[in-house]
Amino acid sequence: MNQTAYAALASVVFGVAAQWFLFGPKKVPTPWAWVAVAAFSVLAFVYANPNVATTPWRDSVMLYAGFLSSTKGWGAIAKGIGIAPATNTI
Repeated sequence: MNQTAYAALASVVFGVAAQWFLFGPKKVPTPWAWVAVAAFSVLAFVYANPNVATTPWRDSVMLYAGFLSSTKGWGAIAKGIGIAPATNTI
């Protein structure tokens, strides 16, 4: 797989995971859900872009912003097709 495929796969996985972390469990306090989402987003982004440490910081910020934007869309898709919860009902 090339880097673009890893980035696409990571954004799909993170989008569904973010939908679950933020809207799935009702017994997990919201701040802890945001910490989990932030940590997972950094891990997924670094996995998808292994050369991020050598990339100029402005490019890294733009790559990360694009990554987060696409994952929000994948979370909405996961909610829409019913594989992720819409609200904290679990």
